[in-house]
Amino acid sequence: MYKLIKLPVLLLALVLPLNAVAEETNLDAAYFAGSWKLIATGPKLFAKKPDRVDDNPFSYVDKKKIKENQTWTFSADGNFSLSAVDHRAAAPFTVTSTFTVENNTLIIKRVGRSLYDRYKVFLREGKKLVLKGGMMGYAVFEKL
Repeated sequence: MYKLIKLPVLLLALVLPLNAVAEETNLDAAYFAGSWKLIATGPKLFAKKPDRVDDNPFSYVDKKKIKENQTWTFSADGNFSLSAVDHRAAAPFTVTSTFTVENNTLIIKRVGRSLYDRYKVFLREGKKLVLKGGMMGYAVFEKL
């Protein structure tokens, strides 16, 4: 009798924390909603570096001072816009597209093409977000 009661309680204790973690990692359009300023990009931005403290990768990005001028805006209805200033023309421009979130992956349709860029959330800390994927490798954003 003692073992019969103990086993269901143990199984319940194992299942409850797993469900809580799964609910937190389910991403949807609301997770990305709003405007995000692109701070830095690079395929090896988060590679191990001897001069970097690994417990806070954002401090390493802040030291690099990479100038980016893009703002990505996501709306809850699936619309996406990218605003930037082209350094060659010194003129601002905005492109619009659509995005979806499937299996915890952000999927943005490329403008004028039938191709898609796919991004996974690599790290999110407060108002900062790091996406991994697409053509940029890693992309670091700050919520506006």
